[in-house]
Amino acid sequence: MTYTATFGGGFTAQTTKTAITMLPHTPSHHPASPAGCETEGNTEYWTCSVCSKFFSDAACTTEITEADTVQYAAGHNWGTWTVVTPAGVEKGAEQRVCANDPSHIETRDIPAVGHTHTPVHNDAVAATCCAKGNVEYWTCSECDGLYFSDEDCTTQVNFEDLETAIDPSAHRWDSGVITVPATADTDGVKTYTCQNDNRHTSTEAIAANGGSSSGGSASGRDGSSGSSSDTPATTPVDTTDAAIKASEKFVDVNEDDYFAAAVGWAIENGITEGTSATTFSPNDVTTREQYVTFLWRAAGSPEPAEGDCPFEDLDSDEYYYKAVLWAYQQGITKGVSATEFGTGKEVSRGQAVTFLYRYKGIKEYNLVPFNDVDSGDYFYDAVVWAYDEGVTDGTSPTTFSPDKDCLRCQTVTFLYRALAE
Repeated sequence: MTYTATFGGGFTAQTTKTAITMLPHTPSHHPASPAGCETEGNTEYWTCSVCSKFFSDAACTTEITEADTVQYAAGHNWGTWTVVTPAGVEKGAEQRVCANDPSHIETRDIPAVGHTHTPVHNDAVAATCCAKGNVEYWTCSECDGLYFSDEDCTTQVNFEDLETAIDPSAHRWDSGVITVPATADTDGVKTYTCQNDNRHTSTEAIAANGGSSSGGSASGRDGSSGSSSDTPATTPVDTTDAAIKASEKFVDVNEDDYFAAAVGWAIENGITEGTSATTFSPNDVTTREQYVTFLWRAAGSPEPAEGDCPFEDLDSDEYYYKAVLWAYQQGITKGVSATEFGTGKEVSRGQAVTFLYRYKGIKEYNLVPFNDVDSGDYFYDAVVWAYDEGVTDGTSPTTFSPDKDCLRCQTVTFLYRALAE
């Protein structure tokens, strides 16, 4: 189309408007590339070689920015540390593998323990209705807290790897008591209580004629062995002021819990303040530094002597530094190696009574009834002492479960029974 304009003086000008055809997009495909642990990736996208723009589709109809295509590095997803070379006279090594990319492996040293391991056999323990069991394993009589799956102590493992799952059916019933007497016209009820956990009960009907019915819920009351709390089911309810105060302060402590008085005593004496203003978390595991700190506070928080601490996994700014240094100077702990205390590691029941035993002093005591405590175990004398002194009754009449984690409720109970005035 042409436009003509006439100006004064007879001057004219013409303008012609011509349509310009837009060039089509020329797409270039960029396939998706997944992000790695440490490298960025990208989504699938296209670019146009004519206009240099980014698009999410091959037809180049949906424009995006370059930033929209970026997939950021995912970071590592590390598994647990696994021992590949146990420490002995020489240092060992452990490694962990990234679940995102198994080719990513991280390795670190395990400090030398300074001796050749002396193996101590530990029998397999069956799981019960309220406690995990464990497979057969070995410990070293000179080490604190090291576990091995073989007699030569060449394959070091975590205790969690040795545990077997709780068996909900593995009850250990008592002989039962009649809770509802039968009459001539109505059935009665006999109630059985599990000696592993007195919260587990089972009942059977007593027929109106006085005879017991067959079968029913009474099956399984064969007295099979198992694990229980450190206080038997027949222990009277504790109604001390300490128990009442503990139950009033913490929502997870009941006045009739076997450990309630111990929790109240620990709070009153500044040994622990709980895990929050309203919770004590009785079933949380106690770590080695927490246990030693509780013991140190129960001893009056004595100032350790001046001197260097041999443990490289301690920081002098940590709340437990003085407690661990004091315990080391008093011969209460030797650490898990010459240079490592084991900060952050769970304290086992065997370690817990050993620390307490070393603090109280060595005496001669009788034998213990526990078949999982051997005279060659480093904790043997401590368990004998603790049993004779009433510090622990074990986890059943025949087991102490020395390698199971020591829970917070057990920790304060041990200390309370041994140290409370």
